[in-house]
This record gives sequence, structure tokens and C-alpha cells, in this order.
Amino acid sequence: MRGKHPAVIVSTDAYNSAGNYVIVCPITSHGSDAPIYFKLVDYDTVHGRVNCSQIHSFDQKRIIDKTGERMSASDFTFVHQLLSLALMIDY
Repeated sequence: MRGKHPAVIVSTDAYNSAGNYVIVCPITSHGSDAPIYFKLVDYDTVHGRVNCSQIHSFDQKRIIDKTGERMSASDFTFVHQLLSLALMIDY
């Protein structure tokens, strides 16, 4: 995945506040129906799939635009569950 992409910030507010970094999963218009992708449905400005297999850490200074839509709590919980499966984390 190259270039600029919208992304979902998956790190906690505490993590984001403690340092200069955020952890994100990119949103892509490509991808398959593989279980590691979460398809975004019913959003006005963001379309595609959250790629939970590509986890990135970025300096917050690299964030270009924070005006995207806020993900619903249920969708965000599901993305975190996919990350837990991908990383084999039980919580």
C-alpha cells in the first residue's frame, strides 16, 4: 500500500497523549472478503475496507486531515477484535 490513505486510529487516547505516535490501520478500496478486512458500510465520506493486517505507527505530525467520520462504537469494537485475532491477543 503506497501513498496517502485514510486510516482508523486504533491506539488508545492514553497512548496517543503519552507520545507523538498513533497506531493506525489503513482503509483501502481494494482487498477481498478475507476475514482480516472490515468492510465499512453506511458511512457518508469514507468507503472501503479497514485492512487489519497492515498495522502502522506514525508520528502524529504526519496526520494530514482529521475531519473524517467517527467510526461507530460497534464497528470499532469489531476492528479491535480482528486486530486481536491477527496478533493472537486475548483480552
